[in-house]
Amino acid sequence: MNKDLREELQRVMVEAESYKRQLETIASQRTILEEARLEMGQTIEAIEQVSKAEVGDELLVPLGSGSYVRAELKENKKLVLGIGANVSMEESFDEAKKVIHDRRIKITEDGRKLQEISDSIAEKNNKLNQRYEMLVKQIQERSGE
Repeated sequence: MNKDLREELQRVMVEAESYKRQLETIASQRTILEEARLEMGQTIEAIEQVSKAEVGDELLVPLGSGSYVRAELKENKKLVLGIGANVSMEESFDEAKKVIHDRRIKITEDGRKLQEISDSIAEKNNKLNQRYEMLVKQIQERSGE
């Protein structure tokens, strides 16, 4: 009988480890989505700022790693928007903001779905932890007999 309890305890521990890995993966995915969502918000803000600039104005264009280059604005009506798979197209500022806003909404929805999945897994894991504690207690009680 103790053997059956120990086998079930082992199964519960393996399942709990699986839940833990799933929760870690989901947390990582949510972090990536949140970073993308924040970047999109910054992009919309940048588009709004550039749309207010005049042709010929000097801008600082980010290169990455905190580095910038000075550039002169040649066009203030359209921008080049990445649409996926390394493909870009020219769009008006308003259309680009709409596209990015729609992407941001989708990412926010995806983040909510991941949170729901995470909550469900965490709930299952809590029940599993309760089962683990009960099994440990039963094994201890039977070992003392």
